Amino acid sequence: MTMPDKDTTSEWYMAGTEGTGDYKVIAMNSAGKLGIRPLEGGSVRIRIEFTDEGRSKLEKSFVLEEGWKQPSFTQQRFSKVLPNGTETVQAIVAALKVLEKAGDKLKRNSAERRWRKYMSA
Repeated sequence: MTMPDKDTTSEWYMAGTEGTGDYKVIAMNSAGKLGIRPLEGGSVRIRIEFTDEGRSKLEKSFVLEEGWKQPSFTQQRFSKVLPNGTETVQAIVAALKVLEKAGDKLKRNSAERRWRKYMSA
């Protein structure tokens, strides 16, 4: 079976690991985007892609000491892997609050408005 091509022109597109494009973008604003991707084994990767405008504000909040990783200094993103469940939901909600504080009002992805369905609390 052939998978449909990802719409890489959509404002809601977030490139995935190995080009899978499997991130579900929940929200975005002028500071960046927040997406989630379920992983094998039941964990979830939360990913923040920041804009040039949001970089200085967001890089102060998503730090290594709190489990956030940045693959390299040339890539404008942070990610964190957590076990699926309540802790992950809390981390996503907290990240959304930081994203909104760093930029303008969040624009929610109506196609992913029930993002908690990916969580098996």
